[in-house]
Amino acid sequence: MAALPAGHPLAGAGRVRLADLAVAPADVHERVERDIGEHGVEGLAQLLALIGLGRTTTVLPRSVAAR
Repeated sequence: MAALPAGHPLAGAGRVRLADLAVAPADVHERVERDIGEHGVEGLAQLLALIGLGRTTTVLPRSVAAR
């Protein structure tokens, strides 16, 4: 399951391929490195908060969607 912020161009897509997620502007990669970088993410709640803020995207197991 792709976890995307609400404003992401693929957020409304019925299906998202991994190849679709791999295409991101360079500034997105720089922002993720800056926001997460050396500190990492310490748990699902923090990861989902970063996604909600539009700072990153990720792929999660479907079981997470039920939470």
